[in-house]
This record gives sequence, C-alpha cells and structure tokens, in this order.
Amino acid sequence: MMASVYTVLHNTWRSPYTTKSDFARAHANYVAMCASEDLITTKIAEDTWGNEWLITEMGMAFMQELQFTLERMSNELGIDFPTPEADPTD
Repeated sequence: MMASVYTVLHNTWRSPYTTKSDFARAHANYVAMCASEDLITTKIAEDTWGNEWLITEMGMAFMQELQFTLERMSNELGIDFPTPEADPTD
C-alpha cells in the first residue's frame, strides 16, 4: 500500500495527470485516498478547480517521508528501491 501511495504522489509531482487519465483510472482507489487526505488536489486557486491532479505541500512532505521509509526498508531487505530522477526537495 505504501508503495502505491508513493507512486501516486510521485507521479502527481513529476507528471500531473488529468482526473480522467489512464493513470487516474488505474490507481483510482489510491488517488481517492490521497485526495481525501489532502495530499493531492485539483484546486488551482481560491474558488478555481481544474481537471489535473496537483500535489499539495502536505503531499510533498508525506511523499518525502514515504521515500525515506521505503528506501530504509529496501536497504534492510537488500532490494533496490527505484529513486526519482530528482530529489523532492529541489
């Protein structure tokens, strides 16, 4: 589950996708969960919403924590964890 949430957050950060995209449909439960927890949003400005998912500040912080946790678990298990192209703190 953590890896799926990380996938949704990372893709939202790096390649925002529309609400009806193949990615959103394939990961619908995790997109819904992230949206319900205010980790992602379609809100662009006050009283303005779009059709593209965007990561929130809380979502970015949560993704960084997940990345740290997943990397640590991967190291302990001796498996590779694919890291993003750039550090989320850029």
